[in-house]
Parts: sequence; structure tokens; C-alpha cells
Amino acid sequence: MIKAYYSNQETLQTAQVSDLSMKNIWIHCLNPSFDELKSCSEITGASMEFLRAALDMEEGSRIEIEDDQMIIIIDIPIYDENVKNERFFDTIPLGIILLKDKVVTVCLQENSITSELENGKPTIHTFKRTRFLLQLLYKTSQVYIRYLRRIDQQTDELEIAMQKATHNKKLTQLLNLQKGITYFSTSLRSNEATVNRLRSTQLRSLHDPSLYEGKRFLTMYEEDEELLEDVQTENQQAIEMAGIYGRILESMGNIFSSMISNNLNIVMKFLTSITLIASIPTLIASVLGMNVAFPFDTAPVSTFWGVMIVTLLIVVILVLILRKKHLL
Repeated sequence: MIKAYYSNQETLQTAQVSDLSMKNIWIHCLNPSFDELKSCSEITGASMEFLRAALDMEEGSRIEIEDDQMIIIIDIPIYDENVKNERFFDTIPLGIILLKDKVVTVCLQENSITSELENGKPTIHTFKRTRFLLQLLYKTSQVYIRYLRRIDQQTDELEIAMQKATHNKKLTQLLNLQKGITYFSTSLRSNEATVNRLRSTQLRSLHDPSLYEGKRFLTMYEEDEELLEDVQTENQQAIEMAGIYGRILESMGNIFSSMISNNLNIVMKFLTSITLIASIPTLIASVLGMNVAFPFDTAPVSTFWGVMIVTLLIVVILVLILRKKHLL
């Protein structure tokens, strides 16, 4: 699916358009077919190789320039929940192709970053390539932080649930969170390297004459410079959060394994104690149920109740002993 957006320079309202040949538009390709990519390439002039790059799940974060167009591939976070209510955090590549008069993004699936930009959060400027690129990078860092906080919240919920857990289901959920943190940490560091390279090699500042040297693909204005600082700050914060939560999850995994074993031991200890208590009346009934003569069998009713009272007293004494020993 291909959608295109155009923001009016006066109202900054983003409206969807159907003509991909328009200037100063943002074209978003969501899980496009080969024919859609071919059509987009023919109309916009975007390299087919660039358009297909982000459709490879193993594609790493990088920058590449070819003629008068540049592609920046970053890893963005996604959050999925399957039919069993199991939650998964992962990352996928997002390709950002900067052409002379438009921006093209390519992604394999729906995600929070492009969806929120499409809904005007924040208001995007399709006629400013640098500003749009930095807004997209900033939104990516924000979503990383949002998902990291969600992981932290789910970790707290797991911590409460694990206190009484006796099976491995909760450990599986913890493993999924650990995998998500690992993916996030790796992708954030890769994105950081890409942003640093973008700043040092491709962004030209109008307010810093020293950056005029060499060939720079994009021009930054004062607001863009502040936004770039925000991008780097948010990305660094996300990296630190991922590192902290990763260490917490790693330690929790070891603790929770011990907790599950301990909880299982408590259950087994309780069942063993119940078995021991139940064996007393069973033993007495088995002995007295033998087909032989016993004392006091001349008064069966009183003998029955006497045996029941003695059995009950033995059971009560045994329960008290087990409770005192913390075995029940």
C-alpha cells in the first residue's frame, strides 16, 4: 500500500494526495508489492535498490548516497500481541529516502512512528526534508522510550505474579521481555551510530561556517540544530534505559527460577504433610477392619466412637507438630 501526504506551508495541515509526482510530499510505502515499488520508482525517480532495502528484515541501520538521493535506514520498535495474549517487542527496519523534492519511507508493517506522523503527531513539514527527517528520528526515540517504560511496567506485573508461580509460563514471558530489551539495545546503538554519521558527514549548518567544508547532502537551520540535539539526547536516554532494564531482567530471571523451585517445594511439602496426616486414620481403620477378634468388640457402638476420638486426637497432635516444624 502506498500513501502520499502534503503539508500546506500556511496551515501546516497534512492532507493525503494521490499524485506521487507532486513536489514537496511525503510518500509512505507500507508493505508494498513489487509492482507498487516499481511504479513508485518510475514516478518519483527513487532507486529501486533503495526502495527494496528496508524490506529485508536483516537490513542494518546505515546511510548510503547515490547520485542526488540518500537513504537512511534505521531500526524502529514494534509491539505485537498474539491470540494467546503473549506480548512481543521487536524491531524492524524503516527506510527513509530523501529525493530532491520529496521524501519516501518504506516499511514492512504498520508501526507507531509513521502512524502518529500520519495523524499529525507532531505536525510534519513535508516541504522541509531535513526537518521531516529529524522529526521522524525524534519520534522513533520517543517510541523506544515509551515501549521501554511499558516493558518496565510489565516487569513489575510479572514480579507480583511470580511470587506464587509454580510453572514456567511466567518465565517464558520474562524471556520475551529480555529478548525485546536485547533487540532494543542493539538497534538503539546502531541508530546512534547512524545519527552521528549523519551529523558529521551529511548535515550542513548555516550557522557554523566550519561545516561548509566538504559535500553535505542536507542543510540545517537553527530549529533543525535544536531538534538534532533533542534526537541525540532522547536516543541516549533510551540506550541508558534499555541498559538498566536489561540488567534488571537478567537478575530477575535468576531470582524467579529460584522462586519457582521454592514455590514448588512448598507445594510438595504441603502435599507430603497432608498425605502423612491422612495415613493415620487409614492405618487405624485398616488394622481394626481385619477379620479377627479385638478387645472391646462386645460394645461395637461405643468402641467405634472411642476409636474415632483417639484417631482425631492423634491427627490433631500430628497437625500441631507439623505446624510447629513449619511443615504445614
